[in-house]
Amino acid sequence: MTRDVKSYNYNNPTVYNDKVGYRRNGTVDCKLSFGYKTAFAYFSFHERKKISEKSLNENIGMLVRCGKYSYAKIIDEFGLIMGLSGTLQSLTPTEKKIICGFNIQRVAAAPSIYGSSQLKYIPSQDTIILSEKEWLTRVIQITNNR
Repeated sequence: MTRDVKSYNYNNPTVYNDKVGYRRNGTVDCKLSFGYKTAFAYFSFHERKKISEKSLNENIGMLVRCGKYSYAKIIDEFGLIMGLSGTLQSLTPTEKKIICGFNIQRVAAAPSIYGSSQLKYIPSQDTIILSEKEWLTRVIQITNNR
């Protein structure tokens, strides 16, 4: 928190509709937060009378960490685990080693009920390299055409 008070301006916060936001993809995103940096930005903008006290009070607070929990460890709570995945045969050696850490004793593979993949990847037709600006423009064009 003490570091954030000195660097709250790092991500260039701005005021939009009485809220602190950050520029992202050509818009101002007021839901994006950088933890205490955003809270201190609210204080700074309020001191300069750029946001209301109501907005300040609605958007600041203390972050209280109540603990951490590894979702990967949930599996340890059960006596028997059964699962189904269509991707086990495509795991890398590192991924297989990770799975062995979960005490999986038996793996069985069955053919797909959907048959073999119909995906035909042709790099010259299915791949395009664009700058970030061209990519964003392309995404907007495709979205508008739908």
